[in-house]
Amino acid sequence: QLNHAKTREERINIASSLGQIHASQENYVEAIKSYAQILSYASHSERAALLSNIAVLHRRNRNYKEALRAYNQALEMLRNDLKEPQNKHNIGMKFQLFTTLQNMVTIHRRLREFDASFEVYNEMLVLLKGILKDIENNETSSLQMREVHSNACYALARLHNSIGSVYSCCGQTDEAFWHYLESASVFKMIYNAEMEKEQHGGGHYQTNDVRRGDMAEPLSNLGKIHLSRRELTEAMNAWTEALHIQQEVFGSDSPIVVNTLANIAVVQQQMGHLNDALFSHKEILKLRSQILENGHPDIANTLNNIGNIRLCQCEFDGALDLYSKALIIVRNAFDNQHPLVAGTLHNIACVYYRQGRYNDALSNFEKAFDILNVVHGENHVEVGEMHLYLGKIQQKLGRPDEAMKHYIRAMRIFETNNLGENHPSVKVTIHSIDALDDDGNNDAPSSQGTDTGHGNYYDGNDVSLGDSQSTDISDLALLDRIVESVGAAVPQSSKPMPPSRTSARNSEQQQQQRTSNNSPKSSGSTQSKSAAAAPRRIRPHVRVNSLGSQSILSLISDGGNDGEGLKNDRTVMVFIEKLKAQEATLGISHPDSAQTLVDVGDIFFERGSNNKSIKIYQEALLLQRGELGNDHIDVAGTVSKLADVYLKKGFYEQALESYREALDIYRKIGLDENHPNVKRMMQSIDDTLDEEQRSF
Repeated sequence: QLNHAKTREERINIASSLGQIHASQENYVEAIKSYAQILSYASHSERAALLSNIAVLHRRNRNYKEALRAYNQALEMLRNDLKEPQNKHNIGMKFQLFTTLQNMVTIHRRLREFDASFEVYNEMLVLLKGILKDIENNETSSLQMREVHSNACYALARLHNSIGSVYSCCGQTDEAFWHYLESASVFKMIYNAEMEKEQHGGGHYQTNDVRRGDMAEPLSNLGKIHLSRRELTEAMNAWTEALHIQQEVFGSDSPIVVNTLANIAVVQQQMGHLNDALFSHKEILKLRSQILENGHPDIANTLNNIGNIRLCQCEFDGALDLYSKALIIVRNAFDNQHPLVAGTLHNIACVYYRQGRYNDALSNFEKAFDILNVVHGENHVEVGEMHLYLGKIQQKLGRPDEAMKHYIRAMRIFETNNLGENHPSVKVTIHSIDALDDDGNNDAPSSQGTDTGHGNYYDGNDVSLGDSQSTDISDLALLDRIVESVGAAVPQSSKPMPPSRTSARNSEQQQQQRTSNNSPKSSGSTQSKSAAAAPRRIRPHVRVNSLGSQSILSLISDGGNDGEGLKNDRTVMVFIEKLKAQEATLGISHPDSAQTLVDVGDIFFERGSNNKSIKIYQEALLLQRGELGNDHIDVAGTVSKLADVYLKKGFYEQALESYREALDIYRKIGLDENHPNVKRMMQSIDDTLDEEQRSF
């Protein structure tokens, strides 16, 4: 029929039908060919829609690169059309652009391209606000226009909730919280406006179960954040409001309702209402066993929750049995790299900790840490909390230097995520550092069931080590704790990198943490098996003209708009004080002192002081070469950081030279071509060549 079609309309209809048949049979390649035929004789107004359809088919075929290409072509056409004077206030065309952006952002989110997701979301927000303004300026007050307004408001509410969920994935809970609040506010405005129109005889024209049910989603998300902040009353209020909506829309035995009941039971537990929480969780277990298949992850969540209460009641064997059953379920339901697996391992570790079986606890915490590090990235709040737990275990095992490394790393992650000193995780970390400095080890697990867990594991997996928070620690300074603790071993440090290089450095540092073999290594290096086996070659009598703490203070004061800001930067001053202590106890030439210089260079780089960071990295490199030799993994780490600064400044030749030098060192010490450090250097070289080409 297509070959014999005579008119344009016939060809479009037949090719479209053929594409739909292929798509229904999941023959996406042939479906794309059918739609592509239409492009050649489609009108200008039809091409954007056709390109969007082709993009959907590429997405279903998991060809995300081609899907993004097709979406971008469609978006370019729609944006150009909207620039035409006659289309400036074309609401229908703007909604078409909005829908295309919405489809496109799902791919960015699937690929975890969060920066690209935020760019698209920002355009969507601007677009929706423009649509709402066009509607307000429209003199038509028809039912159809009111429905368009309601649709735009509904899209805005959903959009804020989606943006909040991406911020939550990035660990930026403050930004996520704001967007969830906006979403809930817009949803309430829609509902109230429609109820008012219904009461005044305007008809029930828009409210339906789907939209009413969607109102509960941002409320539930707010409950999660309130719980993570230990704002228990607020969490209870948010989930209770969500529960009323869900029960009204879905019925009392819906899995969605049961999930919210479980979250409310978790709040009851953390409020200390253990008997009420235990009763709730047992009822939830019955409901879930009836409506879900055996081995469903939600059943594991309930087992975890009941285990949490048993642990609070010091029924350790009962808790361990429940957690072990939950672990079997989640491992069967997911692969090992899943947050629920990490959460259950975390709970098992807490039982061992409370029993005094610290080596068993350490093993399970490390497994949970590795999973969260891969899933969330090394600067996520939950990873910071795992550092806190690992620090407590190391402290119990009589390894204060290892414990301090974890505490300091936890504090830096919390600072990166803008958690204030009154946040429970920050309080407990400072308290732990204080106890470590006092060398008392008096923070024994509480037998009263005090729950001070700080993870975002709602509906299960929220068990703490049970240490008391009774000490008034809100005003303790981190600086004092670090300075008093500095000795032969230096706390591990790893500053967050600027956005353009963060992901690459993070992968390098994650590999380092997984392969560190429990030796006091610096953050700027990655320990391979071959490197770990050989002791550091310390040559204490090498004399170099080093950049010490006083020189760094001079650098800060030496002109520049950022000097005064860095003087008042708490993190900078902490590391300068640490360097002073190392100079006194170890000498400036010691590799640990050199690593502190690297850490300071990281801070300058993060703050945008590129010239100063180059100077500091170069001085640190001079020390490291003198003490460790040229072919050491620490040297390669510093060289690669120096290359990052050169690249940011546009010094492409120097960047390429440094990246290649670091790559040569990694290969010399035995890292194979699949090692993350080798792959990062090769990718960095390619990126530098690309940027150099674009600069011309």
